Amino acid sequence: MYRLAGDGIKYTQAKSEDTQYKGQVYQEFLKVLKDLSNVAFDHSDPKTLIRMNLTVYTGLNRLAIELAREWSFWAPTILGEAEDL
Repeated sequence: MYRLAGDGIKYTQAKSEDTQYKGQVYQEFLKVLKDLSNVAFDHSDPKTLIRMNLTVYTGLNRLAIELAREWSFWAPTILGEAEDL
């Protein structure tokens, strides 16, 4: 999750619109995770994840895995299938 948070910030500052979109998706994922978990962390500051109690972080990570599975199930329906360039 730490890398996801860092990449989300980095990608939103990129020049490519596709890369910016990827960063926005990462940030939105972390916002939803925060809302679902009721765990206080700043999705725009990866350091808040590092400072987190290990037990809380582990539980949050498990929830993130389940949320990612759910998102990946619905993504093709909502966003469409990926196209080859």
